[in-house]
Amino acid sequence: MTAWRLEDVLRKHIADMDGSQPIEPAVLMLRVVLIAFLDPVFAASPDKAELADGIWFAADHVARAASPSLEPEDVRMGFGAAAGLLIQMGLRADRREPRGILLARLDRVALIADELDALFRRRRLAAHGDPFARMIAIRRAQETQPAPGAVLN
Repeated sequence: MTAWRLEDVLRKHIADMDGSQPIEPAVLMLRVVLIAFLDPVFAASPDKAELADGIWFAADHVARAASPSLEPEDVRMGFGAAAGLLIQMGLRADRREPRGILLARLDRVALIADELDALFRRRRLAAHGDPFARMIAIRRAQETQPAPGAVLN
């Protein structure tokens, strides 16, 4: 994916987080930030402050949507780490944060992306029914039933 394409995808997901269902676009946006950080062309592209601001401004909206399942501070911390990664990408290597802090930012972004993704999927299963959970419940109920013709004491 080219640098301009990554930026377009980021802009789309940031804009989509403004809607009534912000969690899925938030997950996608966070994953694109992780991919973009590893793309030297994107990392070398001009100022990313506008993208970072968009991420930061969406944090509260996503935190409210993820509540009470996720702590708002965790969502804000993950979004702050994502915005910080974008800012760090725009800096010369000698001006960037130490490696340990960059790794902590990457880990925080990946962690909140995973937590939001799990929340999104749990909510979707709950809303639409989980056929696998139903199948297991039926199977367990059948296993507790006495076999046909069994004598009960």
